[in-house]
Amino acid sequence: MMPASNFDDNAGFARLSLLVIAGCLLNGFAKPFLAWLTAPDIVDQNLGQHLFGIQPVTLFAALLGLWQLLKSPFALKPSRADLWVAIIVMALCLLPFARTAWFALALFSGWACFRLKGNAQGSETGYVILLAVSLRDPISVAMLDLFSDGFLTFDAWASGSLLNLFGDTITVQSNMFSNSDGHSVYVLTGCASFKDISFGLLIWFSVIRTSGSRPLSFWFSCGAALALCLMFINIVRLALMGLSPAHYSFIHDGTGAQIFQGLLITIIFLWILIGNRHAKPA
Repeated sequence: MMPASNFDDNAGFARLSLLVIAGCLLNGFAKPFLAWLTAPDIVDQNLGQHLFGIQPVTLFAALLGLWQLLKSPFALKPSRADLWVAIIVMALCLLPFARTAWFALALFSGWACFRLKGNAQGSETGYVILLAVSLRDPISVAMLDLFSDGFLTFDAWASGSLLNLFGDTITVQSNMFSNSDGHSVYVLTGCASFKDISFGLLIWFSVIRTSGSRPLSFWFSCGAALALCLMFINIVRLALMGLSPAHYSFIHDGTGAQIFQGLLITIIFLWILIGNRHAKPA
């Protein structure tokens, strides 16, 4: 453990937080990276496609949060409570579980936001982004555990309904839809619209937040519109996969998958540009 004197000045909290956050991120990214080393060919065909086992969206947002902290120094001497929170968080990081590391990061980021209390907006933004990064995975897992049947059934129904509009006869049963030729598509969690929405909102929120705070109405209206747009793109993708086995292979495993990846990313960053241009800081 470092001597307390290393943190016993006005820059102590900033140094302490960087140490704690680095420990959380290293633990959080270590497990998927080690899993990739043993199975490097396994990737997810969605917006969270793996890079060395790590989801690029999560890595990007985490680095953005760290960058915000580094470029926005603030003066705050750590209190005894800060040191105890840091000790508890680092103890949690010693456990070999990625989800525990994300929980620890959420705990410390939330505590840091409470300590700053709006007095260092740039640094607070970094902690808010890291809080969003740490909460995305457990919230997404919980939502899928609770509502996966509903999410997948809706995706299948919406995709089948879209094909019906173009004259094909589609049968929908739970999370599966089939065309008149007998070709069927099973919608599983890896292709769910919810996953693209959760990753897309994380990128959008992280980048927009770095340009300043916004009214609550902005986050709800623009976030909801982006979520609907990402969901529509995924439903179109699923519908095209349901046309034939050849379409399925092209869009799910071939060049079509990369095209839709690029389309999703393009839409997100267009939304970021629109938000930065037209939204007024709170």
